[in-house]
Amino acid sequence: MTMMRVLRIGLVAALAFAVSGCGAKKEASSSLPTGADFAPASSAVYVTGITDPTSSQWEKADALLGHFPGREKLLASARKELKKDGLTWEQDVKPALGAELNLVLLSYKDADHNYVFFTKPRDEAKFDKLLESGQGDNVQVHRKIDGWTVFADNKKSLDNFASAQAGGGSLAEEGTFRDAMKAMPDDAAIRAYVAGEPIYALIQKEASTNPDARSFQNFSNGLGRLKSISFSSSAEEEGVAVQAAYEQEKQAKVGSYAPELDNTLPAGALLYVSFGNLKQFFDQALEQASQQNPGFRKQLGQMEQALGFQLKDDLLPLFSKEGAIAAYHGDGEYAAPDVIFALRVPDDEDKARNLVDRLAALAGLGGLTVQPFSVDGAVGKQFSIPEAGGLSVYALVTDGKALVSNSKLTIEQALGDSKKLSDDSVYRDARAAASVPDETAGFIYANLKVGLPYVFDFADASEPGSVSPDALANTKPLESAILYTKQDGDRTTVSGFLTIK
Repeated sequence: MTMMRVLRIGLVAALAFAVSGCGAKKEASSSLPTGADFAPASSAVYVTGITDPTSSQWEKADALLGHFPGREKLLASARKELKKDGLTWEQDVKPALGAELNLVLLSYKDADHNYVFFTKPRDEAKFDKLLESGQGDNVQVHRKIDGWTVFADNKKSLDNFASAQAGGGSLAEEGTFRDAMKAMPDDAAIRAYVAGEPIYALIQKEASTNPDARSFQNFSNGLGRLKSISFSSSAEEEGVAVQAAYEQEKQAKVGSYAPELDNTLPAGALLYVSFGNLKQFFDQALEQASQQNPGFRKQLGQMEQALGFQLKDDLLPLFSKEGAIAAYHGDGEYAAPDVIFALRVPDDEDKARNLVDRLAALAGLGGLTVQPFSVDGAVGKQFSIPEAGGLSVYALVTDGKALVSNSKLTIEQALGDSKKLSDDSVYRDARAAASVPDETAGFIYANLKVGLPYVFDFADASEPGSVSPDALANTKPLESAILYTKQDGDRTTVSGFLTIK
């Protein structure tokens, strides 16, 4: 596949998204993309994107792009790229575009000769001119098949696609594809599908001659056979929504939970990772390791004997409820972040305290200084590590929670009356924009409004001038990002939202 041609198509799309803004209308859509009826049933990868300049997706994308000062620079670059081929947006590109543009990869084997794009252009003559513009490998070959304009940068790709398409059956008729698309929004700007079987065929082929690939094959088979992967992205009024899903047989089960630790940990988190019951997942991972490696149990037993506690009985039960990791701005302009790790252990406080005491004993044997500290009457352990620049780690179990942090102040704020993350306006707005349900299988939140300048300060301190004014200006509209997961049977879905203001 000629990357320059793909770049040019991408620039055309960027230009179109940016300059659209004329009267948008909401297009009716079915649960399956129109191009799926034309794509061969054997397609390994299928991607479809809205290319109608009057669609609501393009109007929303233009509104979002307007928040960024680099918009005009992007438009100028796209126009310059078109001008190289003697084209303009208004006269040559916009009138040519159809409702959608589709991409199909037939096989991972000889991929350069097994991919095509196809569309139904509004003006075929203008679209043909667009494809034939440029020089050398940039010129696309194209063919009309069943009312669709099919194009690629080589004739063999067109021949292979025509053979597969004529072989009978469309992707839209495949049950796995239909199930994958059900989870994706109908009006998304981009929808994509990756079939599982071609991936396994590729792994199997590599495993026949490559020992590393054979090990990976055994590992992946243990996780469960992948059926499909799907993806979508949509422009919304306040940002960009993304969704990805994968379905596999024998999938490890991760239960859902309603988060509570955001009512404990302090507001102002730059990064927050929340997870639910991981005990079952870890149990399954240990069992799988035992099945694949006959010597694993013996090695595990030796390690547990040295540590003085058992993973299955003493550590993993602490992960049976809810856990979280949060990072905050450090104390000082260029200070390292304050990080806190929290677990809800309402039924296992004694196990948690015993584990902290055992780790304290091991640390003392290792030459570290361990001493008690207290917060509101609760006593924990402070682990001092002189070799790490005076770093201290604080561990405390109280009120049904186990807290570990490099900052005593953060633990004090978590256990005190300070403002909590659940009251943080950026956090609350991010959850609302992403429509995060009350119960999930886990989520990740980032405060980009504060976090990105913090990262840039670090970068500039280590290498002055490394962060350009354009980077600072064009990341300023980024407010927050959030990703959450949920599991329904054999399907796991990851949904997210990037808030732009």
